[in-house]
Amino acid sequence: MYAKSVVDSIVSVLGPPLLAEYTNTSRHPHCLMVFFQADPTSNYISTIPMIINEGRGKESITTLKVAYDTIPSRCTRCRKFGHSSAQCPMENNPPPEKINPANIPQTTGNTYWQKLKRKLR
Repeated sequence: MYAKSVVDSIVSVLGPPLLAEYTNTSRHPHCLMVFFQADPTSNYISTIPMIINEGRGKESITTLKVAYDTIPSRCTRCRKFGHSSAQCPMENNPPPEKINPANIPQTTGNTYWQKLKRKLR
């Protein structure tokens, strides 16, 4: 039905393909269903422009429509799948404070490393 290289090149716009199958059902007539690994940092696209070689040096441009059966919830804060920004675990955990080198107590010599080496022995 479809050449694997063609399917892979089309789906690569969306993400790495995991599984592809041709369907001809009332819900999906003459449709290629593709399961792919979505990139949480990218947006969902609705069309893919394609150039079709019709032979004898003639090419045409067409647009392939992309439909998603399900789109998992994705957090806008951490960009991970499975929760919304209202439920983000990062929301309750403030980012760590930046360390000011001026506030770090100064030690003389290698006493810290000497103590650490003794504990490791």
